[in-house]
Amino acid sequence: FSTARSAAGTAADDSGTSLACELQGSGTANEFQTFKRAITLFDTSSLGAGATISAATLELYISGKFDEFTEKTNVHIVQSTPASNTALASSDHNIGNWPTFADQATAINIADLTTSAYNTWTLNATGLTNISKISITKFGFITGFDYSNTSPTYNGVQSASATSNSADGANLPKLNVTYSPSSSDDLYGYGEF
Repeated sequence: FSTARSAAGTAADDSGTSLACELQGSGTANEFQTFKRAITLFDTSSLGAGATISAATLELYISGKFDEFTEKTNVHIVQSTPASNTALASSDHNIGNWPTFADQATAINIADLTTSAYNTWTLNATGLTNISKISITKFGFITGFDYSNTSPTYNGVQSASATSNSADGANLPKLNVTYSPSSSDDLYGYGEF
């Protein structure tokens, strides 16, 4: 588990139609063959430097889920820092490229996720602070095992995962922001990114 979690990354896909966070056991005892972190970016520069953000939600359309380990887990929304704003690289998986695993919203149990529907994470104060008013807002989602650095009990080829549609597919990830613009002409704003 620790080897997979701290690995530099072996693959990246930014052209598919889904994104997933996942941990999967292998056919070899006490080893894990899949360890995925997902990244989603939003251009929130239209908010403007003077905007005051009062609330925000991140919505992911969950197309599939597994929670097969004895210890059940959840999905955490955290910050991500990919090397590029327009392409992913395998090195973006490297744990050093994730500032801290600080929750941007309350985690949702995989068992409580609704498939074939949008699921909503309401951003907390940390998450609101990490919305860029002048550039790109960067979030990632990871399993609770990854978040807590705790390995589940190995029991064969089992999986804990949540899969969502990506920016290249239908039912895109959505960041909904409630804010007050800096202009005195606009007293209230709401943006969906």
